[in-house]
Amino acid sequence: MKKLRPYVSYVKLKKWGRYYAILTLLVGFAAVNSGNNLLYFFLGSLLSLMALSGFTSYLILKSIYVEILPPEELYARSINYLRVKIRNRSFLPLFQVYAKRSEAEKFRIDFVNSKSEVIGLLPCYLERRGPQKIEMLFIGTSFPMSFTIREMYYPVNVDILVFPHIHKIYQEKTSHSAKETGWGTASNREGTSGDFLGLKEYIEGESFSRIHWKKIKENKLYAKKFQDEDYREIILNISTTSSEEEIERIASEAVILLENGNSVGLAIDNNVTLKPDSGVKQKLAILEKLALLGYES
Repeated sequence: MKKLRPYVSYVKLKKWGRYYAILTLLVGFAAVNSGNNLLYFFLGSLLSLMALSGFTSYLILKSIYVEILPPEELYARSINYLRVKIRNRSFLPLFQVYAKRSEAEKFRIDFVNSKSEVIGLLPCYLERRGPQKIEMLFIGTSFPMSFTIREMYYPVNVDILVFPHIHKIYQEKTSHSAKETGWGTASNREGTSGDFLGLKEYIEGESFSRIHWKKIKENKLYAKKFQDEDYREIILNISTTSSEEEIERIASEAVILLENGNSVGLAIDNNVTLKPDSGVKQKLAILEKLALLGYES
């Protein structure tokens, strides 16, 4: 197998390109055997068109600058999408450019104007969690004649962190598993049901059923406050020697609990490394800890 070198382009013939090559060879043999000047002229035209097509595609690839912009969240054993920026450094527009990691992970851009850039989404399947590097991409074009495909092995060298695979699990199962790791105390976070917490000034748009009609003071209405009975503070515990299945289970529980509005923390070997909190930042922090579990020295 030929070893590919960075920034060196390679040419592959397409189906019609093979027909074109066979036609050129036949015309060449006929011209040599017959000595017909018209056939030589026809042969020269075919060769010139082939050379012009190859030179044009070579200039296209040499004028491209590629950069990968990885998203905040990448998950193992899932289809992720990397933003790939293709910049045209030439004063001429580019046509029919594609970027790929494999034939299954590929996207195409039909047009890039001169001195401009376009961002496309590259599907990317990542097999395992943890720190990884995307070293190379294939950049190619079939412009202008679509007889050949010229590809370049383009180095990108982007470091990425892949989170554990997230399973679809039922909330009941998640809650049961989370209780085994320990619940915190119920909070005074306001909800629409649960225990009565007190009164607050009524805000326009709230349900009339929550108005406390017995208390009207200085033309102000007051509404009842209830505890959010679904809200809990949870610390999920995991060991540094846990299996991949256990890591994925804890990651999946953390995601669904946070999506349900809970406050979730993480303990590793019974040592709390992340205090309970909520929101997207907390989710990313937990998934990052789990992604690096076993890789940190």
